[in-house]
Amino acid sequence: MIYKLPKPHPIIPQPKPERLPKRKAMTLIAGFPCSDGILICADREESDGYARRAVHKITSFNLKNSNYVIAGAGRSSILSNAIPRIEMALRKAEECGDDLLETHRSIIGNSLQLIHEELIWSSKDPEASERFINLIIAASFETVRGEVVTALYGTDKDIVSADFYVFKGIGSDLAHYFADKLFVPSPNDRIWSIILATFIFREVRESIEGVGLGTEMVFLSGRKRGLRHEIGYEAIHDLEDGIISVRDALSTLWNNRVKLPVWLTEMKD
Repeated sequence: MIYKLPKPHPIIPQPKPERLPKRKAMTLIAGFPCSDGILICADREESDGYARRAVHKITSFNLKNSNYVIAGAGRSSILSNAIPRIEMALRKAEECGDDLLETHRSIIGNSLQLIHEELIWSSKDPEASERFINLIIAASFETVRGEVVTALYGTDKDIVSADFYVFKGIGSDLAHYFADKLFVPSPNDRIWSIILATFIFREVRESIEGVGLGTEMVFLSGRKRGLRHEIGYEAIHDLEDGIISVRDALSTLWNNRVKLPVWLTEMKD
């Protein structure tokens, strides 16, 4: 008697396990010194690769004799750990009697070094290149004479550097290009800085994917310590409508001012 062998079970393909998507570092942040304070800016877009959502990327906190506004770009989970730790270190130093006007920069740098050693440099994650953060920090201090002193910093890993104006994150090269052409050191009050920042963020957003969902700004006063003006994305959107685009500005300028050489006007088919 001949028995038929059973048919083999069909091979059912199994889905390949994948890591949960990480939120992409799709952020542009900026800091502008003004004659009357410091302006900190950030876009609002965060993406996990599938969907976008609007988030706040600027944090503010006050100490007894100093005030801070911090914008962050990079891995959001590290930023949410780093900024509170910087605040805690500054508060602890103040409670111990430190003159933060003199020591705040080194305290921030030391905090960043510890954060990088613990959360970034020690990582064996195959996607470790995505584990980074950059900060832009504005600070104001009241001296013993009652004067207000401001400072603007950008960070590169654990290095805290004083900057004239600073951009960090995606699209920063294009933002620097516009600022290098248009930023006027003096007089440069908050109004001009807000207009310039609005223009730069809009132009970068139209050219670079990942800089979107509006722009938010915080102005830290250099005249009255502790005074901050928070400018929401809706107000910035309204301002954008009144600022001419690069394309329209150049088109108008070229049509009215470009003097064409004879060889160009006499070109024939």
